[in-house]
Amino acid sequence: AGDTPVVIVRSFGEKVAVKTPVTYELVLTTPTGEKIVQKAQGAVAESCDWQLPVLKEGKYTLTVEGKAGKYQDKLKKEFTVVNSFLERTVSTHQLLKENLKLTGSTLTPTVVVFSDYEKGQYLRGLYNLVWQEGTRLEQKLAAQEARRLLAQYFHDQKDLAENSGEESLLVYQQYDGGVSILPYATSEPALTALVASVGSKDFDYRAMAGYFYNLLETGAEKGEDVTVALWGLGALSEPVLLEINNYLTQKDLAPAQKIHLALALLDIGDGAYAKELYAELLEQYGEKLGNSLRIKVGRDQDEIITATTQMALLAARLEAPEKNLLYQYILENPGQEILNNLEQVQILKYNLRYMESEPVSFTYELNGKKEKKTLQGRETFTMYVLPQDLAKLEFSKISGKVGVMTVFNQPYEKEKIPFREDLKVKRSYVVNLQQTSTLQRGDLVEIVLDYEVKDLGPGGKYELVDVLPAGLRYVQIPQTRAQKLSRYWRYPSEVKGQKITFNVRKGKEPGKIVYYARVVSPGEFIAQGTLLHHLKNEEICIFGEEERVVIK
Repeated sequence: AGDTPVVIVRSFGEKVAVKTPVTYELVLTTPTGEKIVQKAQGAVAESCDWQLPVLKEGKYTLTVEGKAGKYQDKLKKEFTVVNSFLERTVSTHQLLKENLKLTGSTLTPTVVVFSDYEKGQYLRGLYNLVWQEGTRLEQKLAAQEARRLLAQYFHDQKDLAENSGEESLLVYQQYDGGVSILPYATSEPALTALVASVGSKDFDYRAMAGYFYNLLETGAEKGEDVTVALWGLGALSEPVLLEINNYLTQKDLAPAQKIHLALALLDIGDGAYAKELYAELLEQYGEKLGNSLRIKVGRDQDEIITATTQMALLAARLEAPEKNLLYQYILENPGQEILNNLEQVQILKYNLRYMESEPVSFTYELNGKKEKKTLQGRETFTMYVLPQDLAKLEFSKISGKVGVMTVFNQPYEKEKIPFREDLKVKRSYVVNLQQTSTLQRGDLVEIVLDYEVKDLGPGGKYELVDVLPAGLRYVQIPQTRAQKLSRYWRYPSEVKGQKITFNVRKGKEPGKIVYYARVVSPGEFIAQGTLLHHLKNEEICIFGEEERVVIK
C-alpha cells in the first residue's frame, strides 16, 4: 500500500497499421467500489502511460478498453494491494469461557477453531509448525510432517494439510551420509539422529546408517557425543542394543546422553528400561512451574529448553502422565539460539496417537444468530470471522473443557519492534556505480545490504530478508557489459516473489551482500525496510529504514 504505479498500455493488431490512432478508456475500481475513469489518446505499437492514484490495501479491478476505427478490444485485470510483504502467522489457544473476547486480525478474516481443550493445544502446535517460514531443514521437514498429521487427525483442516508444492529435502543430506541445517552446511550428528527418528521418505537411510557407524567408531576420539549415533542407529532399527547397554554402565553420563540412549532403547524395543531412565531423570531434574514442567539442567535457559524438549519427546513416546506439562513449557519458552521444530512434531505425533477426547459443547451467538455445537472424538468446528465481527462473538452454555484457537496473519510493524543496539542493517540502491533512489526504465539495479551483529548480539545464524519495490524484479544471473558485477554478489537462499532471503551469521566484522534487480514498471513505490532476524528466535530482529523509490 502507498504505491503509485504507472500502467503502460500498448495496442497491436494484424488489421491495423502502425501509428493508427487509438482511443483508450481506463477504469480503476477501488476496494470501496469507487470507479476512477480516464480517457487517453495513443497510437498502435506506441505506449501510453496512465498514472494510478495512491493505492490502499484491498482488491482492485483495472479495465482497459481500446478502439481503433472499427476495431476494439477490452482487457480486465484484478489485483490485490497489501500493506506489507513481511508477515508472520500468529496463533492463540485458550480455554473457552462465557466472557472471553478473542484476539485476531484487524484487516483480514481470523480463523477460529473449537475443539476439546487438549486436542486444541496440539492443533495449535501443528499450525505453528506449518506456518513457520525459513530455509533450515528443521523448519521445512517439521512443516511437511505437521501437514501429514493434520490430514490424519484433523480432517476438516484439509485445505491447510494439502501442499502440492512440497519439495524434496535430499539436498540437505551431505556426501558423508549425515544431514545439515542448510544445503551447503556440514553434517550435524544430533540433527541427523532427529531426522532418522522422524522417518521422512526424502533421505538415503543406508548412507545415514554408514554416517552413524563411522561416528560410533571415530567420534569418541574427536570428543563427540556418540550416544547421538546410537540414538540414530536405533531409529534406523540397526542391531546396537549391546552397545547401548555398554554405554549405560558408565557412571559419568550427562542427562542428555541418558535421554539419547533411552530414545534408542524405545526404537529397538526395550521400553521397560527406557521408562526406568525417564523416571530417574524426572525425579532428579524435574521442576514443576504452575501448569508446566521443565528439566533443570545445563548452564543457561537454552540448555534447559533442550533437555526439556528431549524429555517431552521421551514422555510422549512412553505415554507418561507428565507429557502435557513438559510440552506446555516448550510452547511457552522459545529458546534464544535453539530450534526444536522436529522434536515438537514428533511429540505431537505421539500425543495425538494416544489422545482420548471427551465430548464437549457450547453455544455461540453472532449477528443475531445463535447455534449450539457438540464436538466428539476428533471433531473440530471452524469459523472465519471478519474483523468487525470478532468483538461481537459471544459464548454460553459451555460443557466440558472447550479449547478455542485463533489463527491470523500479522504484518511486522517497525514501531512495535524495540530498538536493538546489537543489530544493524542498511540497504542502498546503486546504478552505474552511483547510489540513488531515482531509477530509469530498463535500469539494472545493484541492491546493497550492509548488516552487522555486534558483540552483544546472540550468536548463530540469521536471516536477512529484503523486499523489492513493486516496480523491480529479481535477476538471477545479471547480464551486463556496462559494469562489473560486485564481489559481494550472492545467490539468495530463497526467492518468493518480491521477497528475497539470505542466510547470514554473526561474524567479527560487519557483512555485505549484493544482489541485482531489473526495472520493469515506472511509478513511485515504497521500499519496505530490510528485516534482519535470528533464525531460531524471530523476536531477535531489527528493521532497516523504509524509503521511496521513483522510477521514471
